Amino acid sequence: MRELLDIVPSAVKVLLQQKYGDKRILDVIVTEATSYDFQPEEIVPCIMAAYYAYQSAHYPEDTEEAQKILVFDTAIRAALKLLSYGKYKAVRTEEGWMRYPETTS
Repeated sequence: MRELLDIVPSAVKVLLQQKYGDKRILDVIVTEATSYDFQPEEIVPCIMAAYYAYQSAHYPEDTEEAQKILVFDTAIRAALKLLSYGKYKAVRTEEGWMRYPETTS
């Protein structure tokens, strides 16, 4: 998924290369995206939506960058989850939650 860095704008590229814990943000995204079997071009809209949330959120003056990156991480995970619902044809339960259909092996 290295090609993600070739697809996204430079400001996003800088963010993706920052450390989050002991990994780069890009590595965290790749791990998550791989678990859903996504291709790079499928997840770029998710990355851009998460970047928008990260940039447009109102942060108190004393907010550390690590806390801001948590906003990005949360947004990217939510966006990937929503994308997976469509890819794997999730259905809404009576309670309103989304659930992946049962698969038969």
